[in-house]
Order: sequence, then structure tokens, then C-alpha cells
Amino acid sequence: MLITADDVMKWRPCPGYTEARVRELMQCGLTPAQISELPISVVDRFWVLAQALYAQSPSQARLLACDIAETVAYLGGRVCMDTIAVARRYARGEATDRELDSAWDSAWDAAGAAAGDAAWAAAWAAAGERYLAMAVERLDALAAGAEEEQT
Repeated sequence: MLITADDVMKWRPCPGYTEARVRELMQCGLTPAQISELPISVVDRFWVLAQALYAQSPSQARLLACDIAETVAYLGGRVCMDTIAVARRYARGEATDRELDSAWDSAWDAAGAAAGDAAWAAAWAAAGERYLAMAVERLDALAAGAEEEQT
């Protein structure tokens, strides 16, 4: 799977990523693994991979988010674990919009009481590279599945 500058521009990157800068970084297109090694912030690399994953499969993007959330869910306790379980069920078509909204509201309330910017930054700093690897793995698996369907 190649992700191109046109793809990135279509996803509307933040203003610091002008079209010229994106084209310079993306060259003629990069694989997810190559994107994970670009000389830009972990957050920005992850953003590109998450956008690519969402474009291929919204349910796979949601499952990746669940996997990532599980790495720090202990910080939010049972409410966070329950919310992740509902999000997984939703991604598989086993939960309703209402169930997801209710779980989100509960998690948001719990997070507001327990978390702050410092916790968010620490989580990204500690696990950002692992999240990139998880996203690359998902995109590679989707690409491999698409190639198998074409043969």
C-alpha cells in the first residue's frame, strides 16, 4: 500500500503541512512503514497512518483506537475498560449508536475527573512509537488482504 501526497492533502493536514512540504516528504508515495520513519513528530506520523487506516476501513481504525486505549485504560478504571468493550462491539456491528454514545459520555465524565494534558503527553511520549507500529501492522494486513482478493 502506498500513501501519496494527494492522499494526505485530501485528509486536510494542519496548516504547518503545506502542499509543497507534504509533496517533499511523501515523494512519489510511501508505505506505512516508511511513513512511520519520517522525520516529523510521532503524533503527525500517527495522524497520517490513522487517516489511511480510516480511509481503508473505519471499523479497523476503531479497533486500532481500542487497542491503543487499552494500553492506558488502567488510568481510567472500569469505566474506560467498559467503554473500550462497547467500542469494539460497535466496530464489529454488535452495538448500537446509542450504546456507543452512552459509553462515550461515561468515559468522558471519568476522564474529565482524572486526566489532564500532562497525562496525555506522557502517554504519547511513552507509547507513540508502539502506536505507529500497530497502525503500520493494520495497514499492511489490509493491503495484503486486498492483494489476495485481486488474485
